[in-house]
Amino acid sequence: MRNWKRRLAVLGAAALLGIMGAAAQEATPEALPPAIITLRIWFPDVLGTSEDSAVAAMLSSLIGQFQMENPDAQVDFRLKQSGESSTAASVYHNLRTARSVAPGALPHLTLLRRSDLPLAMQDGLITLLADPGNTALVEDLLPAAAALGQVDGALYGVPFMLEIQHQAVQPDVDIPADLSFASALAAEWRFVFPAGQAGPISDVLIAQMAEAGGVTETGVLSPQREALTAIYQFYQDAAESGLLPPESSGYEDASPYLAQLASGEQPAGVLTSTEYLHLRAQGVELEGVQIPTLDGQPASVLDGWLWVIPSGNPQERALALRFIDWMSAPERQAVYAQAVRQIPAGREAFDQWSTGGYGVLAERILSGTLVSAGWASSYPEMARALQSGLLRVITGGLTARQAAEAIVPGE
Repeated sequence: MRNWKRRLAVLGAAALLGIMGAAAQEATPEALPPAIITLRIWFPDVLGTSEDSAVAAMLSSLIGQFQMENPDAQVDFRLKQSGESSTAASVYHNLRTARSVAPGALPHLTLLRRSDLPLAMQDGLITLLADPGNTALVEDLLPAAAALGQVDGALYGVPFMLEIQHQAVQPDVDIPADLSFASALAAEWRFVFPAGQAGPISDVLIAQMAEAGGVTETGVLSPQREALTAIYQFYQDAAESGLLPPESSGYEDASPYLAQLASGEQPAGVLTSTEYLHLRAQGVELEGVQIPTLDGQPASVLDGWLWVIPSGNPQERALALRFIDWMSAPERQAVYAQAVRQIPAGREAFDQWSTGGYGVLAERILSGTLVSAGWASSYPEMARALQSGLLRVITGGLTARQAAEAIVPGE
């Protein structure tokens, strides 16, 4: 049974959005059919792709079922490209464009990448769902996901699907008992990752820094010199030993080496959970393990797709909240997550989804050190300096200690 508190939270959020001020209407002798409310939804193509007929059919069926169960609802569904925020194809970019040239075409509900959430909030593209301290809308979520939709403690998005990062490993590769830097080097662990990722720092590096204590308890990016030196030293040793290919410094994402992982040419490589699950669905046999870290504990940047409400009158916003709640039903969310190769954000949905070895890995990483996607952008100068140091170490321009002391000088 769904948590009754979430039902009350939907009503509470509706009140926040201005719904409860509507005056009650007097009863009429004859029951009138409910007024039809059109709910305009933008859906990212990766979650409702027309390229996968089974997913497209499932999404169409879900929308039809929602309309049958909610006779006052008429869904106006639009599929949108889901590129990065810096491209003209992203949901974020489309929201900005629509607000400028056609505000009446803005959706009442859409799914936005977590990495785009802070910018969308700053630009005024999305509305507040809950004040700081009000957690009712996220009580049914995994603990790791509960804060993902927050900006400065206030809730602007409800997590729906999650994405983590880890390594994909060939099945014949011996995996060390732990993947601390020391163990990985001792095992001569050959791997590749997108060291050249922009925006403004490698996800792998920021996750490794967080695991090594480079993020304070209050969430401030504060690298410690010795820990940063140890991280850079791992990459210096890996590059000098031929364990990390030099071309890694030019990889902005995993796309250049996905084919090598699929063919067995590359022993191990960092990718997203979505990329990994797509390879597995294609019949590629790969194991999954965490990224190497200083102490061998799991760490990852946590991204995902969040429900946000960009526009609408009180009735439209109330219907949007109702749709979020309906799509978040555990069995419905779990089945849909399987179809789109994502990790469900709901606690009960995750329990239904997480069968087999990959569920164990996902749960372990989600219980480890996590950094919300886009968070490092709050520290642009420091993030760029850390990323520059990483690339100069990998390419031999600086030693690990030189790179670390250039960022955190010694006394």
